[in-house]
Amino acid sequence: MKIVVIGSGKGGVGKSTISVSLALLFKMLGFKVGLIDADIYGPSLKGMLSPDILPREEEGLLVPASSKGIQVISAAYFSKFDKGAPVRAPLINGIIEQFISGVKWDNRDLIIIDLPPGTGDIHLTILQKMSITGAIAITTPQKIATLDVEKAIYLFQNMKVPVLGIIENMSFYQDPLTGEKHRVFGEGGGREIAKKFNIPLLGEVPLDPLLMETLDQGGGAKFSLSGEVLWKIAIEISSKLCDHEEELKILEVKKTGLHHVEIQCGGKKGQYRFSDLQERCPCARCLEKDVPTDPNVSVRNIEILGNYAVQFHFTSGCSQGLYTWLVLNDI
Repeated sequence: MKIVVIGSGKGGVGKSTISVSLALLFKMLGFKVGLIDADIYGPSLKGMLSPDILPREEEGLLVPASSKGIQVISAAYFSKFDKGAPVRAPLINGIIEQFISGVKWDNRDLIIIDLPPGTGDIHLTILQKMSITGAIAITTPQKIATLDVEKAIYLFQNMKVPVLGIIENMSFYQDPLTGEKHRVFGEGGGREIAKKFNIPLLGEVPLDPLLMETLDQGGGAKFSLSGEVLWKIAIEISSKLCDHEEELKILEVKKTGLHHVEIQCGGKKGQYRFSDLQERCPCARCLEKDVPTDPNVSVRNIEILGNYAVQFHFTSGCSQGLYTWLVLNDI
């Protein structure tokens, strides 16, 4: 089981938003995902992911809540914390210990931990007592945010936790009509941290009203402006986490006619019609809508992304979907 922590050293940068978004995208990529809301003082994942099944106790262990196929454990499911009662540190540490060793997960491939602000006891307990696969640092563009994010990265490094990359959240607002980008919170914070620590900048995520609206309603994450960049981030992280890289790695793509393509991976080969690929576009927008397809559609270009995903630039319709080998196996 892989465990990834998401932190920033500060509040208000969208750690929980990114945690939920990536969890849902990882699920779409084929991972069995669990989420731990480690922000005991300000738990928010319950509000973003309305539970289909509430948590319960079984044989002395906590059975997580379930929402949209993702298992979730959060203090918000317990009334004392949901109402914001003051809690002393020893009790908090006891809860974190239970979240670490007292949860009965259902064969999860990946656990994502949404860390609280700061770099305190909760962080040390999790990083010391769990075998962390990697960390993702979240920042916003302005310098005042990067100062605290740097502290979080130093903590990860001191605890020997690999930092998988930086995500710059709220990078800009893009006018849906003109495409013009407005850098509301400044520019370059993520790039500066990535350069300073020699860590990959995974992406610059724009402000996305649809994403904010759906999370506020507890309906999970639906994307508009942020969909493409978050998909690319999820796939890049997946390629780093996957034990069997051939499951994500596409070795050869060959156009075999105006309407067909051949894709080979790890000795396996598949023939696909472009109209079928377009109809099953895995981008968030197409998954949420019944998008009509052209039976005679072809492609202007085929782009291989890091050898683990393919992007088809169709002559008509959406061209934002990123097709991994796992996605192609379902077509």
